[in-house]
Amino acid sequence: MKNNIGSSVLTTIVVLAIVFTAFSGLYTIQPGQVGFEKKFWKIDSELQYEGLHFKIPWITSVIKTNTRNIIMTSQQTAASKDLQDVTTQISVNFSISPDKAIELYSTVGRESQIKQDIVWKAIQEAVKQATSKFTATESITKRSEVSDLIVSSLDVKLKKRGLNINQVDILDFSFSKTFNEAIEAKVTAEQEALKAKANLERVKFEAQQEIEKAKAEAEKIKIQAEAITKEGWAEYVKLQWIQKWDGKLPTTALSDGTDILMQLK
Repeated sequence: MKNNIGSSVLTTIVVLAIVFTAFSGLYTIQPGQVGFEKKFWKIDSELQYEGLHFKIPWITSVIKTNTRNIIMTSQQTAASKDLQDVTTQISVNFSISPDKAIELYSTVGRESQIKQDIVWKAIQEAVKQATSKFTATESITKRSEVSDLIVSSLDVKLKKRGLNINQVDILDFSFSKTFNEAIEAKVTAEQEALKAKANLERVKFEAQQEIEKAKAEAEKIKIQAEAITKEGWAEYVKLQWIQKWDGKLPTTALSDGTDILMQLK
């Protein structure tokens, strides 16, 4: 009886061990991944793609590599053409070529190491090369040209390592405190110059108004002088009297040939 129980337990253990071993030999490659097997220290050169696969349990391990889009953001400081420090914040979207997955793992390592040893260094070199071709101000005014140079440089550097560039975005440019202060001073000076120019134009306009006013007065005097010469003094006095008359008739007047005042009302 005891022998039968012992045999049953042993059989169950063996069956469970076989089942567990069989299941441990199964593995899945998800969409956006490739995998390859590694027997102890030796890597199998055959890639495994999406689906269910079997490996030798306990002996074979599976290395899976992400071939989907990987986003990496980096901040790099480099000298511009006019020797100003320009800090570029850049976002790079890249992916690992499936046919280079084994080589990259063997020579560099996993994804985190690829980002640090290949992509980060490539971004640093590309930003330095592009930044050195423009002045600090041109980094902003010619942003698209800077971006194109960085993209083309990254594409060459990464493609030969088995990495594909999907998108590059320059997120921001920043400059040293000294440069920012110089820019602020320049803007202030330009604003002051514009203000001074506006004031000068106003003064010129007002002066021109005074000149035109003086010309009008001179023309008026000229016309009056001509009238006096032409019509005589009496006509001129009459003209002045008319110009100064307020439209009201006097209440008194001198009688003809006398100095007696007469009441008109």
